[in-house]
Amino acid sequence: MTLLRSHIGSTLRAARIEQGRTLRNVAKSARVSLGYLSEVERGQKEASSELLNSICTALDLSLSSVLADVILDIKRQEVPVLTVVDDAAEPVCDSLMASPQRSRVAILSGVKKAIAQVGSYESNMLDIAEHAQVSRATVYNHFSDKDEMLVTLVESEISRLQSLASKATSKVEALYLISREIAVDPALRKMVITDPLDIAKLVTVTDHPLWLQAHDAISEVFGSQSSSLILHWLIGQIASPLTDEESAEQASQLALVTL
Repeated sequence: MTLLRSHIGSTLRAARIEQGRTLRNVAKSARVSLGYLSEVERGQKEASSELLNSICTALDLSLSSVLADVILDIKRQEVPVLTVVDDAAEPVCDSLMASPQRSRVAILSGVKKAIAQVGSYESNMLDIAEHAQVSRATVYNHFSDKDEMLVTLVESEISRLQSLASKATSKVEALYLISREIAVDPALRKMVITDPLDIAKLVTVTDHPLWLQAHDAISEVFGSQSSSLILHWLIGQIASPLTDEESAEQASQLALVTL
């Protein structure tokens, strides 16, 4: 069980990092020693209510917002106590092991929701944490910054689309399904409007590991001989999505030519 002071320390540290401030800077503003603040952030010292309030003030945070983040953190780590024997119930140890993965999935879902609302550039860690219903500390426990989070999101989306295509009953259906996912993705549609430069980078084929992953995923589903043409067909739809009818028609034509 994680101690309450550890949750509080993680939340304070996440807020400080998000603001781009050093321990020394915050300690000076809060009028506490650098060593004391460091121990509080690492969960090694229980801060008094007065000093905790002083640290929150130095970070321009309300005590209630910090405690709200802590409560979210604790809730996601709590495991329900089974009061009856249920053979179908998930073992407690499995729940504990799955908790970090559930948080990671929730965060990535929160990223997509935040981008769909305000775009990639305007989204921030606080918005993402709120959409994911986790604390900022939990976000920073999984990702060092937003760039790492976005790369992980793209990796996750490539894997998701590959899995979707693999379950299709035909290659034509697989092409159609991926095309429709691209067309209706709210995060991509918002980025086309708010982040055109990011979209331009996204559709430019490079030797970045993400492009290699995308190429390998397409090769695994459709075969290596047709992967390049299919990849270019799909990335063209990021900026210019097809209608449902166009997706079906072009998927059939592409399958006749390449598969």
